[in-house]
This record gives sequence, C-alpha cells and structure tokens, in this order.
Amino acid sequence: MTYEEWLNLIAYLKNTNDLDKINIFINTEKNENIKANLNPKIINFIYDKFNIAVNKIIRNIENIFIDSNELDLIMLNFRKDLNIIDKLIDNKQLEIKEKQEIRKNLSKEIDNIYNILLKEAIKQDPIGTYEIVIKNNRVKWSDNNEL
Repeated sequence: MTYEEWLNLIAYLKNTNDLDKINIFINTEKNENIKANLNPKIINFIYDKFNIAVNKIIRNIENIFIDSNELDLIMLNFRKDLNIIDKLIDNKQLEIKEKQEIRKNLSKEIDNIYNILLKEAIKQDPIGTYEIVIKNNRVKWSDNNEL
C-alpha cells in the first residue's frame, strides 16, 4: 500500500469500525520505505480511536448512572471499542516496542477510567448494582486477547 492509501484508510477508520478495512489495516505488509512517516500517523490514529471511545462515555455521563441497562450497554460498547483498538495495534507496520508502549500507556488510562467509574458508581448506588455492571464489563488483563 502506498503512503497515500494508508492515510486514506486511517482517515476512513477514524470514524468507523468497518471490519473489512480493519483487516486490511492489520494485515497489510510492512513497507520500510514509508515507515518513518507512517508509523507516527498510525500511533496517533490509535490514540485518537481511544479518545473517541472515551468521549462516548463522557457524552453519556449524565445517563450512565440512571439505568443499569444503559450503563451495561455503554460499558459493553466501550469494551468492543477497546477490542478493536487492540486489533489495530497488532498491525504489521508497527514494531514490537511501539506496540508494547502503546498497550502500556492505554492500559494505564483504561484502568484510570474504570476506577473513576467505579468510584462514581459507589456514590450513586450504595446497593452496588452499578459497581457490579462495571466490574463485569471491565477488561481483564490476564486475557491474551485484550490490551
């Protein structure tokens, strides 16, 4: 793929989760000729995708602790977004060190997000229903297929 094709793919995937395009993103062979220019774009794209996933939670923050079903849906969608981001990190263009650094940074941020949500859940619902929903949808770091 050319540099321009990569940039077009990144722009397209920024606002969608098209699995066919994600598979192209993941499986396209490394191109050493464009690596120096492309890798920072890919890394920024992955962090942008993460920020979009977090912003979905922020946009729904007013409704998140009104209904446990709504909370469950939002947390499920967040986890799906994280799984897609994890797939994007595994593209062939990035070096192993870059992938590890991205995962390390994102895992810290994800833990912070869950901890904030758990604290608010405890405040909003002393019975613990919201807390259980968040814990059930939390990313489990021991799983090999999750960040």
